Amino acid sequence: MKEFTKAKEPLMLALNMDRRIHGEHGDGDHTGISSVILHNLGNYYRNMKQYTKAEEHYKLSIDMYRRIRLEEDDLDIARVLNRLGHNYNEMKDYKKAEEHFWLSIEMYRRLLGVDSDHPDIADLLCCIGKTQVALRLLEKAGMNFKESLEMYTRLHDDNSQHPDLLEVKQCVEKYCQLSDLP
Repeated sequence: MKEFTKAKEPLMLALNMDRRIHGEHGDGDHTGISSVILHNLGNYYRNMKQYTKAEEHYKLSIDMYRRIRLEEDDLDIARVLNRLGHNYNEMKDYKKAEEHFWLSIEMYRRLLGVDSDHPDIADLLCCIGKTQVALRLLEKAGMNFKESLEMYTRLHDDNSQHPDLLEVKQCVEKYCQLSDLP
C-alpha cells in the first residue's frame, strides 16, 4: 500500500516479541520469524531513504538466515543480497551494488542450476546492466541486458507485452546496438 511510515511499528513489535520468546539470537526454528522481520525492516528503512539502517538490517537478516539454516546458500539469502544490492544503488555505491547482485545470481544458480531460467535471475541481470551503465561499463551492461532479455523471452514467450520483458527491451534499445538483438 506504500504506507511505509505505518510499517515500522508492527515490525518492531513482532521483532521484540520474537526476541522475548526465543532470545536475542534465537534457539530454534522459530527464529526464522526474526530473519524475515529483519529483512522487512531493511525494506522499510530503504523505502524511508535510511540506507545505512537498511544495510544493517539486511546484513543482520543474512547472518540470522545462515545461523538458522546452517547453509551458505539459500533462496532467502539470495533475495536479501538482491535487496542489499538495490540499497547500495540508492547509496550510489555502484561497485557494491554490482557485487551484491552478482552474489545473488551466483547463489540462485548454485541452488537452481547454472542454466536455469528464473524471473529473479533475469531481473538481477537487468539490475546489473543498469548498475554497469552508472559505472559507464556500457559493453558489459549491454551483454547483461541481452542475457536478461533472452531469459525473459524464454520465460514469457506467450506474453510479449509482459512488463518485465518490455522494460528490458527498452534498456536493450537504449544501450545496445539494435542489430545485435536476439
